[in-house]
Amino acid sequence: METPYLQLLSGTQQVATTMVAIAGGQGEIPAYTPLMVDAAQGLFKVWDGAASGDAVYLTASAIDATDEVNAQVYKCGTFNIDVINWPTVTSEDTTTELTQAQKLAAFAGSALSAQPLI
Repeated sequence: METPYLQLLSGTQQVATTMVAIAGGQGEIPAYTPLMVDAAQGLFKVWDGAASGDAVYLTASAIDATDEVNAQVYKCGTFNIDVINWPTVTSEDTTTELTQAQKLAAFAGSALSAQPLI
């Protein structure tokens, strides 16, 4: 029987949010999408999946990032790995899904973590 709700959390760590400036030109960013810092602009953008530990926040809701916008994001908590909107990694002509190990390491060094439901 399917669960009639989304089980977002997968741990007991306290959840908190903060406001950040999201770079424009990204269009609609879905809820629960990992974000990274765009060092050139000092703004946040969708994590590209290229390096573990670069993801530092998680969108709390869908965000229209057509233009630069301020938005609330999760800054700490343990989240269900299957609910997160993970990027696909594109290199040359190949598009691949992240492995579970890459997902587990995505937020290394931040107060966020992802794990399967136990």
